[in-house]
Amino acid sequence: MRRAALSSRSTLIGICARSGLPDRAAEIFEQMLASGVAPSVDVHNALMDAYGKAFQVSRAVNVLDDMRKSKNTLPDHISYGTIFHAAGQAGACTRRPPRCWDERAQGTHPSRLSSRRR
Repeated sequence: MRRAALSSRSTLIGICARSGLPDRAAEIFEQMLASGVAPSVDVHNALMDAYGKAFQVSRAVNVLDDMRKSKNTLPDHISYGTIFHAAGQAGACTRRPPRCWDERAQGTHPSRLSSRRR
């Protein structure tokens, strides 16, 4: 039952991301937490994607920070790639990268995909 609930909510958050509804995605995420369903890395990534597509990079970074503080759900290379993409699309790239970009310090090594220069 919980696995089905997790999958359907993850799908709903993804739909919200594609539809430009980050606040609705956040509501679904909060409902998951309130009902005792532990969100997976995929759910967190979908929420970060929703924020990123709405150019709300700081909110996406906050989700990543929460993942890094969690003992249950650690970010993966897709998590960091989502942040890189969101920052680039929003024009938030500066000379000094945000604190979340230090993947190696957190134990997640950049993959070819997340470290490839375009």
